Amino acid sequence: MKKIDARKLPDVELEGRRCQAVKLHKKGMTRAQIGEVVGVHADTVGRWLKAYGKQGAQALTSKRRGRCKGSGRRLNERLSAGSDYRTGLMALADDFKGPLESAAELAEAAAGRGQHGPL
Repeated sequence: MKKIDARKLPDVELEGRRCQAVKLHKKGMTRAQIGEVVGVHADTVGRWLKAYGKQGAQALTSKRRGRCKGSGRRLNERLSAGSDYRTGLMALADDFKGPLESAAELAEAAAGRGQHGPL
């Protein structure tokens, strides 16, 4: 069987393959043999079996992947608290100490309409 990238499989199919791998291991098959049957690398089968040994059936279910929600935020709290971009921009403009005289002028400059040209 052709090996596939298990990360690209839907959660339900991936969980089914993990369960199948555990059943085949209990029947006495090697990791390499299981990998051929299930369609993943033997090292992947080894990780699944190791997790199953530590956590039991709970290890066979899919978990949320990727970084934690909100961990990659680049906006500060004042900007994200605004209802939209312009509101947040106005909040930041209150703290701005530069050549622009008002928050409205800063917003216009950011939109490319101000007398100072685009930022």
